[in-house]
Amino acid sequence: MKVKGETWNTHQWFSNPRRLAVEPSNAVLQHHCILCGRDFVTDPSSNSSYAVFVSAISFDQLSDEVTNRWLGEPCPGGRLPSDDEDRTKIIAALRVSDSADLSLPVEEVRAPSRSDSGREPQRNSVRRSANHRP
Repeated sequence: MKVKGETWNTHQWFSNPRRLAVEPSNAVLQHHCILCGRDFVTDPSSNSSYAVFVSAISFDQLSDEVTNRWLGEPCPGGRLPSDDEDRTKIIAALRVSDSADLSLPVEEVRAPSRSDSGREPQRNSVRRSANHRP
């Protein structure tokens, strides 16, 4: 799903998205909101973002319904109990790979601009590599 700046910018991101390789040899950018705990990956080739559950070895892509809702609503400002249920709606696993080409500079991936919402998101690097399932 394409990101809408007005909702994307309501999240408080760690400073820079984490660039990771996923199979089959694609680079993705991981975004984590420190307020609500939601995670997304952005595919630089299509500039589309998807809601994900982060595990130690993969990003579990969540249903389109979850992605559309999470990307379509403002940051809730804290963890929601209903998000734990959403994280069980897995439709695909994007396995982290050590062999993908990560040469695409992060700057080539369009982040929503200030003009999209009037507020620039804060971005920091993700400090953890895995969430634990409830």
